[in-house]
Amino acid sequence: MSRMESVMDISSTILDDFILYILQNRIDKIEPVISPATGPIYPKIQPFLSKYRIDAMKLLRKAAKMGLLKRETYDRVITCPKCGSLKLIARLHCPRCESRNIESARILVHGLCGYAGIELDFKKEGEEELVCPNCGHPIGEDYQIIGELFSCLDCGHRFPVPDVKFECSECKENFEAQKARYTPVYFYEVIPEKLVTFAKRVALRNVREILIEHGYKLEEPPIIAGISGITHQFDMVGLKGDNKVAISHYDSSTGENLQSHILNILGKSTDIRDAKIIDLISANASTNGLRLFSTSKNQSIIIYKNLEELREKFREKIKKLESLSSRNNDRK
Repeated sequence: MSRMESVMDISSTILDDFILYILQNRIDKIEPVISPATGPIYPKIQPFLSKYRIDAMKLLRKAAKMGLLKRETYDRVITCPKCGSLKLIARLHCPRCESRNIESARILVHGLCGYAGIELDFKKEGEEELVCPNCGHPIGEDYQIIGELFSCLDCGHRFPVPDVKFECSECKENFEAQKARYTPVYFYEVIPEKLVTFAKRVALRNVREILIEHGYKLEEPPIIAGISGITHQFDMVGLKGDNKVAISHYDSSTGENLQSHILNILGKSTDIRDAKIIDLISANASTNGLRLFSTSKNQSIIIYKNLEELREKFREKIKKLESLSSRNNDRK
């Protein structure tokens, strides 16, 4: 199995996008296709690998190490002990003289006289008819096959099992079966609850960076008191002058369905007058036909497919909020 060198390391940003890619495409299992020409490839994630030009093994190994994927053995393949390539030529050898000029032959028993021998013994040179070398009679269909042997056409040795030797097409290394690597090839099962939680944490980390970048101070704990006196919990609350932003991110791993989540945020938005509520929803979330749109002046929804889209849309929301706040201050 040739070890392809990654063009770049598996950064946290790439891993974050990879998890979102799995969720967005609803991938539950990542299985390999094994080819001597390419080694194991993983078709379900190949578009992602091609985009970032990264090695599948390193990416999957890192995701599994973080507990986001469960690794299981899919198969084992023979690889070169020197370079790891799968491009091998297997040859059978005579165990006595090491010749490759061998062939397999059936062991026949002549029903008439009981003579047993390999099929070659029953053939006369240049003739197809099988003739018993013991009694001289054509055997026709009067025989039984009781097994097979290999026969060396150079030294005449007969043997049940030939020696197996390999040649690597990549590095030209020659080696016996005992020295070959018997390398495991893995498939990976997605752990949905771990991925959803991880994706939410990554999204909120990106949002936090943008808020701080724009001069917002994050409040702890992230709660806002409504006009009813009820205290509402959010994933994040940022404050900059008169601007207050409350961030909520839908999390399906809690068991809450999307409709309940939206109604919950709507309830909070009607009770809160001094903050802008921004609700984040990953595009992989099942909407079940729901039309997602803002239902109050101080609430907005961001649906995103990847981190790049999330950052772009969130920055735009913050810019609009600050622009609106600036115009309101000019009127005072």
